Amino acid sequence: SLTTVFGKALMNNDTRVMKVFHQLEDKLDCCGVNGKDDYSKYHGFAPPSCFQNATSKGCSTAIIDILETNLPIVGGVLGAVLVIELGIFV
Repeated sequence: SLTTVFGKALMNNDTRVMKVFHQLEDKLDCCGVNGKDDYSKYHGFAPPSCFQNATSKGCSTAIIDILETNLPIVGGVLGAVLVIELGIFV
């Protein structure tokens, strides 16, 4: 899970994984998996970007929000592809 990857990266000081996670935080305007308190759970320090937005949500919530927003579009495209594919076989 995202929580496991985040926790292991902080505990093991895996800078490569944390760099990617910080890029995700910047892109989605989120902090930690569930919020900036996730950093203190693993004895890490939240990056400055977590404090720029006082209402910063966790990245798991940000990812779910994106999926919920775009699900009708993805579903519509997949439905259209299915109809086209079935039309080829008829």
